[in-house]
This record gives sequence, structure tokens and C-alpha cells, in this order.
Amino acid sequence: MSTNTTASSQPTEGATVTPMPTRATWNQHGKPTKGFKFYGTEVKTPATKGQAVTKVEADSTAVVLFGRSGQLDSFGVATKFWAIVPEDAPRMPAPEPKAPKTPAEKLAPVQITAAKGGDTTVAPKKGKIAAAIKASGKSIMAISREHGLNPSQMRRLSLDSVAKVDTVRAELIATALGKKLADLFDAPETKAKSVVKPPKGDTVIPTTADPADVAQAEAETAQVKAEAETAQAAAEASQDEPTSPCPAEDEANSTTPAAE
Repeated sequence: MSTNTTASSQPTEGATVTPMPTRATWNQHGKPTKGFKFYGTEVKTPATKGQAVTKVEADSTAVVLFGRSGQLDSFGVATKFWAIVPEDAPRMPAPEPKAPKTPAEKLAPVQITAAKGGDTTVAPKKGKIAAAIKASGKSIMAISREHGLNPSQMRRLSLDSVAKVDTVRAELIATALGKKLADLFDAPETKAKSVVKPPKGDTVIPTTADPADVAQAEAETAQVKAEAETAQAAAEASQDEPTSPCPAEDEANSTTPAAE
């Protein structure tokens, strides 16, 4: 009796074993496009009955499964689901590998050869340099490289953030942009440090005055001085004089009682 039980519990020879569903993302399942069975998205256990998938629509964010009767389910690409995917199920073709990009050749740094200095500067006219750069059809870097200009200065000039430029350098900038100096800059102004100042301590020599005026001024000065000396002497003399004609007599009067 026990022998029959053991024999019946074992699979008969030639029987087909049904595979168990596997839980994984669509990418981990091999990106199948149809021909597999879907057993739901439950975390712990698969559904008891699978649904045949006839079409899959997927992008970088979501996966939508369709059966013969319509949409079966939809979920994010990172969601794991239960499925039995045969080895021969159609799959999305692997993307073609991108050709490696050839790194661009690094250009040598711009060598600034444009002269600067001089005794004058010019102020850029607002918006004129930016318009001239645009009209040239070249980039700031290309213009700077071709004419030995400072690309940083050119960029700031195009943004109207430079107050003054040396006239020598401004002339080269105008030439590089195919313009006249007056088209892009105001009239030259002398640099403050180039103005020659007289040495400290030197007395400025006035123009020659009329002798009569000089004599009159000296006479007026002498008269004022004499009046001041006279007033000073009078003040000193007044300080030496007593405040009363006879101090002794004043003292006696203050101590002797009046006669009846």
C-alpha cells in the first residue's frame, strides 16, 4: 500500500513541469515585448493565474502591458512584477552603441600682442562694440585670436562694463572690427597721471604789479601797523595807572566814623 503511494507522488516519465513565475523589473526580465505571462505586481506572492501579454509599450519612465482584451496593467520601469518569460519570447532590440566622441583639439591660448599705453584714453560708446562684433559674424574669441586682443577685455566691452580704454588699444580694436575709432569710442581724454604738476614747495610768481599800487599798499600797511602800536601802548599805560587818585585817603575814610 505504501509502495503505491510513493509511486503516485512522483512525476511520471515525460510529464511537463510548469515553471514558477519570477519577480523582476521589465529590464531584468530582458525587456520582452510579448509572448509571456503576467502574474501581477504583488510583493510577496504572484497571482494564481497568469495573463497572456500580447503587446508591451515602454519608455524611460513607464511600462504598459496589453492582452487580447486590452490593457492589463501599467507601472514604473523600476517596479518589479511576476512573470514567466520564455527564452524565445520577442524582446526589445538592444540600442546600438554610440560611437565614441573624438575630443576636440584644444586650441592654444590667445597670445595678446595688441599694444596698450599712451597718454590718452577713450570711453566706449554704449552698445556700439557689441553691434560691431555681431556684424562681423565672428566670435569674440576668434576676433581676439586673429588680432592678438584680450578676449576678456573684448567680452567686457561687448557688455558695456569697461569705462575707458587706452587709445592705442582702442585703435586696434576698431581696426579688428572694421570700424573707425570714432564709431566705437568717444573723443580721447588725457590721462590724469600724464598732466605735469609743479614740484611741491615752489612759489608761484605773480604777474608784475604797478609800482604806484605797490607804494600805496606799503603805506596803508605802515599806517595800520602804527595805529596798532599806539593802541597797544595806550592799553599798557592804562594798566599802570591806579584805580583811585589817592589809595591812602580812601582807606582812612573807610575806617573813620563820620562826625556828628
